[in-house]
Amino acid sequence: MPDAKQERDHVLGAGRMETQEVLRNWWVVNAEAESKRDDYLKPEYLSAYARKLRPLELVEIRKDDGTYWGLFLVLAVDRTYARLHPIIEHNLTTRDVSQTQAARYIYAWKGPTKKHCIIRTSDSAIVHEGGQTKEEAVQWLNENEKVLG
Repeated sequence: MPDAKQERDHVLGAGRMETQEVLRNWWVVNAEAESKRDDYLKPEYLSAYARKLRPLELVEIRKDDGTYWGLFLVLAVDRTYARLHPIIEHNLTTRDVSQTQAARYIYAWKGPTKKHCIIRTSDSAIVHEGGQTKEEAVQWLNENEKVLG
């Protein structure tokens, strides 16, 4: 006769399931447009924030210019370093990023800090930043293009 203990299906024990908010944080990094993927994999990249991180948390990295988005798993942390492992990564080209260089000024989303911007194509200088919407930034350009020259 088989042992009753051996016939039972394995079930998850009490206290082993929680919402993700209870068990981990999901961090978001607004990386500079000049940064590179290899930078994110260097343990010192997040050194200023390493004390906040815990293993198995998630770090979302998105470049200010919108050309990269990645999701990373925190593998190890110490006071001055965090080792990340890429889970999902995408190099992106948006319509706004790939606009023709024939235009003297273009619109671009530059992340949550600079927001909706107008950029001079000749030298890539930002001539207007902080617009709350794309429409607001484009309206600013329409109103100021003659002054800009």
